[in-house]
Amino acid sequence: MTKYRLPSDRVKTYLESYHGLASKFGMTMVANCASCHGAHDILPSNDPESSVNKKNLPQTCGRCHPNVGEQLAKGSIHVAPSSNRDQIVFFVGAFYIGLIVIVIGGMIIHNLLDFGQKLREHYRRKREEGKVVRFTRNERIQHALLTLSFVGLAYTGFALKYSEAWWAFPFSFAGGETDWRGAIHRGLAVIFVVLSAYHVFYLILTKRGRGQLKAMMPLGKDFTDFFLMTKHNMGLEAKRPKFERYSYIEKAEYWALIWGSLVMIVTGVLLTFENITMKYFPKWAYDVVNIVHFYEAVLATLAIIVWHFYFTVFDPEHYPMNWSMWTGRAKEDHDEEGKGKV
Repeated sequence: MTKYRLPSDRVKTYLESYHGLASKFGMTMVANCASCHGAHDILPSNDPESSVNKKNLPQTCGRCHPNVGEQLAKGSIHVAPSSNRDQIVFFVGAFYIGLIVIVIGGMIIHNLLDFGQKLREHYRRKREEGKVVRFTRNERIQHALLTLSFVGLAYTGFALKYSEAWWAFPFSFAGGETDWRGAIHRGLAVIFVVLSAYHVFYLILTKRGRGQLKAMMPLGKDFTDFFLMTKHNMGLEAKRPKFERYSYIEKAEYWALIWGSLVMIVTGVLLTFENITMKYFPKWAYDVVNIVHFYEAVLATLAIIVWHFYFTVFDPEHYPMNWSMWTGRAKEDHDEEGKGKV
């Protein structure tokens, strides 16, 4: 572009055209830059001798598109809907962008209002139905902060790893010299570390916390419950086991969270202060820390999607959501099949 003093959007508009899209899919017969502009006799389009001069376009295009050269010469070859160079294309594109914003924006607003009202009604109904306090407000706030920080860390972390991915566009779109991915990632990491420290003190220093920690401690019964539940799900056992306050399902997830948090915090600190890390550890150790941090993040994210989302959202007994972490209350359950205590 610099050598031939061409507008900077020429490659972009070519790649977005039929020719460019076809070439990206491996079609070798499709026209490329040299097909229209030449190989050694490249001239500006305003030069009468240029193969892409207005008067020469019918002949140039006609080599591949017989009998339509005259029509192809009417309009721009490198079409950019965002540019008013092609006013008809520009105004049609602007009209549709406005139409999309108004129509889809209206739909979103309508559905958000509908969702908000139904959510409030459902929340009120579930709270009235709940008989026993399962989670205090303090615990629900901890869960909310954990959710926000975890989702934000996962998103920004993977955006750092896969910066070219389409879902990372908010950071590339923002542009500028500031690496917002890293800045936001580290900011959320601080929140996550502070929350983790608070949770430890909550478990040790409060009566409620000590009770929750005791209820979360693994027991031999949890292993028995796992095998009995597996047999029940396979149709080999008629009744489900009767769980305690927290089942093996919740305990496994909780202690996996504790372990994963510890690994991510330690490796994250070592990666953040890489100069200090490299001062005391060999390069291969830093590389190991880097790969552990990445794969632990993959493991944690997949575990949330596969395990946590199933039991709190997609489990038929709770779908579309287990509301106890939102309302703080749940029904006391002591039926014959023993779904567990709250």
